[in-house]
Amino acid sequence: MEGKPEVYYNASRRCLETSNDIDNFFTINARVLKTADEAGGTDRTGREWVAKYDPWTQGLYRMVYESLLPALDNYARILNQSGFNHAIGEYNSAREPKPAKPEKPTISAPDRSSSVDIGALITNKGSGQGLADNGGLTEAAVGASCPDGNTEDLRDAEDSWQKLGLRKPQAVADLETLIVDFQHLDAKDAEGIVEDLQDLEDAVTDVFSECSKLASFAGAQRGHLEKLRSDTLPKAILDEVDKMMIGSNSLRVLRYSRCDSLGSAFLNCSSRRFVCEWWKKWASGVSSETRPTALSSPAIFSTSEH
Repeated sequence: MEGKPEVYYNASRRCLETSNDIDNFFTINARVLKTADEAGGTDRTGREWVAKYDPWTQGLYRMVYESLLPALDNYARILNQSGFNHAIGEYNSAREPKPAKPEKPTISAPDRSSSVDIGALITNKGSGQGLADNGGLTEAAVGASCPDGNTEDLRDAEDSWQKLGLRKPQAVADLETLIVDFQHLDAKDAEGIVEDLQDLEDAVTDVFSECSKLASFAGAQRGHLEKLRSDTLPKAILDEVDKMMIGSNSLRVLRYSRCDSLGSAFLNCSSRRFVCEWWKKWASGVSSETRPTALSSPAIFSTSEH
């Protein structure tokens, strides 16, 4: 039995609309990611994370723009042609006087090759040295410089990936509707079309699931750096300062001075959230009588300009 041409034409349009929507979602996400190019940083800790995150991100974008969207665009054309074939079949089988000969609807997918510069989706910008430590405290205390990954950039990337992952129901909604439409269509090719649409739905679902995984990966790195900067490093560094100052009655002021320098480094580093609750708590616990009003020693910490 011949299918209803309008069902195929509608399916064709909705496949193309799904492709356009996904293109738009990923283009918006790419804009955010390009501004979060210091998320990974360039020190050892950052490079290890970047080595996983950047290829993952770029690989997903290539899957979308080189596989998924072309498949949706192509299937839109196939459905359009199938609908026209059914329309011609109806025309040929119609009795005289015949209706007007059907014309195939025009459908064309936009050129998506320039939607996203995939190679620009990198996160390895930074000082290359972590937060510069001229006094060697972080090396002495924990054996490594403090990572220079920008936690605000990490949060932006995490939020953007999370929002994109939540688009999954919207992205598959039309495909789910079309599957039901063709399941109820009495045509020879309907069963095959249902299978094809289910494959496309699975592919879209997989892509958006990866977005949620990337959000979790960025969030885990942000949490790791924030814990390192607000807990592990400050305690280790201050313990190291205490060791260096033992035995000198005149070094109490120097200890405060060094800590002020350390605090300034934290406040001015690329990751503003490094402003650390531990520093605020420590500073608020020092009385005005005890804490010097002016620094008497040179800064032992400096920040890398980004």
